[in-house]
Amino acid sequence: MDLHLVVAILCHMLAILNPVLGICRFPEFAQTDDKNRDWRSGIRSQFRKLTVKVTIQNSKMTVTSSEAGVVDYERICVQSLSNFRYITAHEQSGQRRQKFACVQFLQRSDSVIQLKVSEISGSMSGICDESKLRLDPWLLLDKNSVLDERHLCSLTGGYSVKLFDREYSRGFCDAYKDHVWLESECVPGSGLYFNFRYPRCIPNVLMSEQQRTMCVANWTEDGYAFSLLRHDVQRYTWLLRYPANVRHLDSFVALLMRDMYASTESHITGLPTYVQMDMVRDIPHPVTSLCIDEFEGCNYYTDPCSDGGKMALTCARTCEVCNVTRPRMCTFSDSWIGDWIDPSHGDRLALTVEPHILTVHYNRLQQRFHCIRWDEPYTGSANKHTSYRMLVTEFSNGCRPKYSCIKVVQRSSSAILFLQLSAERHWPITDTVTQPIDCSRFSYEGDTDSLIQNRYRSKHLRLLYSKSLDTGTTCNMPLSGSYNYTAKLSDHSRCSGRITISSSGASLSVVFSNCDMKNAASHLVPERHSCIESTRLFGSDYIVVTRGFLDTEQLYCWIFPKRSIDDFYLVKSAHCNDGTRRRITRGHFVPLASFSSDSGTQTGISSLPIPVQSTPILTESSKGYVIPIGDSPPMDSYPPEVRSPTGGKSPVVDMTPSLTTGNRNTSSPKDGNKRNSTSRPPPNPATYASPIVVVAAIIFFVIFQIPCLCKNS
Repeated sequence: MDLHLVVAILCHMLAILNPVLGICRFPEFAQTDDKNRDWRSGIRSQFRKLTVKVTIQNSKMTVTSSEAGVVDYERICVQSLSNFRYITAHEQSGQRRQKFACVQFLQRSDSVIQLKVSEISGSMSGICDESKLRLDPWLLLDKNSVLDERHLCSLTGGYSVKLFDREYSRGFCDAYKDHVWLESECVPGSGLYFNFRYPRCIPNVLMSEQQRTMCVANWTEDGYAFSLLRHDVQRYTWLLRYPANVRHLDSFVALLMRDMYASTESHITGLPTYVQMDMVRDIPHPVTSLCIDEFEGCNYYTDPCSDGGKMALTCARTCEVCNVTRPRMCTFSDSWIGDWIDPSHGDRLALTVEPHILTVHYNRLQQRFHCIRWDEPYTGSANKHTSYRMLVTEFSNGCRPKYSCIKVVQRSSSAILFLQLSAERHWPITDTVTQPIDCSRFSYEGDTDSLIQNRYRSKHLRLLYSKSLDTGTTCNMPLSGSYNYTAKLSDHSRCSGRITISSSGASLSVVFSNCDMKNAASHLVPERHSCIESTRLFGSDYIVVTRGFLDTEQLYCWIFPKRSIDDFYLVKSAHCNDGTRRRITRGHFVPLASFSSDSGTQTGISSLPIPVQSTPILTESSKGYVIPIGDSPPMDSYPPEVRSPTGGKSPVVDMTPSLTTGNRNTSSPKDGNKRNSTSRPPPNPATYASPIVVVAAIIFFVIFQIPCLCKNS
């Protein structure tokens, strides 16, 4: 038998045994999972062409043509080196001699991998030297999860852009400077934003006039920085390449590609479909100089103000949409001034209001807003307790000013305010010069891709609290004295509940008894409460805001439905809004407690129905932390990058019994020989080798001898 064939067979045996013996295995982040990982390469035209499928299982890499479904080649891990480099045995149809190749895995993100590979060689010697490796420009993307991943973009700031499409060898919007602009991470987490301004300026890359994108991955290689972008709504991706030292450059050339081809060539020759972007960093636009023309074309346009539409608004200074007194700085209400905390997150500072500046705090991020007035403040259909202010954010990195609006509801107590931020908008914020420039055209439906949306840019108002302004107030609950109720708690247990209003009317007590579960969730509700706010909630439900006597940082909200006060609910302050009661009645949210009136009669536990099944609560003794139902904010309140470690599922404890030897045949060889002595003679030890010895010899040979043979072949 040919020696090379023998070595090839033994190397293949080594690949089969490697996962068991733990000798050589491709990196864990590259391992293929049929449900979660589907590596594809050669991706062109927004996943319309997927030319290569790569499967990596343990020590085997299989490369398959996606269109033909034919295996092109396989690579078997032979030896693992540093920096995720691997010597592999290369196997291909029609191959007569053993071949080897080196593969290095470069993890760009959880769902993006790039490979460095060597030439196929008949020897392993020096095959993984850095000088022998070449970067494969085609990225490996996990088709299943690449569009769900998100990171901060490495490119930041605002830029004026000139576009040149290599596919059609023509420019876009060349007649006007600053006609197209790009902004990236003006506020951390806002993503990368293209503003093409007009349809004729959009290259053939499947984008809209104003296109927001998010970064899936960022990396640098050979002097270039790369960002893999995804559409904010559709399943589209692009690759952006620019100089790695861009922070020190005021102008540079970037490439925008539809194909997932991350080449480091100075002039890409193998990819005709990309857009060249000549980028110049914009100068800062201070909030005191908002009356400007958006681009130089306003100076030599023929009557740009005639239509009174977008062009007139773009040339705001030339068309006298603005002047020295319009817009002007404004001031916030005196009752807003000070520091405000979000009580649903302990003592964390949430908002700082100064006479002209409002600062939003989110973890380590901050965003400053200036009070600005173009026209008279918008009042809407709200009552006297609701106020609107237009805000503008200025940037020092070239990003253009962004407008938004704030809605504040402040009732009887100066220690509580309800806050809601609108989505941000660029200028112009109206369609014609005759429309009022105020808060009437801003959306408050939330911004699911904003990192601060979970506190303020959400569909509902958020409750904020000022300790320094808390002087207490009368509860004014739609009940008085002491009342008995049937209480259903967050763990579905039922208790008798007694609520007592103090003689002063400024505090109340809650006592639970006769619970039908031994460890009912009654401990989640403080016994004594001090009242802070009592008011009709935005024209619908009546609410009372309280804080515990002992835990003064945690606030609670009592919700009394408008149509009935016999049934009411207790929730934490994070859910004190006009949508919570509807979510409770529809079964979409579980409050801390639901109270049902007993018409003044004490209800005994014997009259309460016993739940068929209760939802368990994780305790400190079982998992080291407490997760009560109804204790967490609604899902739309979490930033997109925040996920639970278990993906929203409860932790699972593996209760599968371990393998034992209890079912093995325990009969002795002596007994077996007695049973077989009449049919055949006992085997001669000198003639038959023990199977265990044979297997041990093969394993010894595979571990210590094959790598040497492979290396010398």
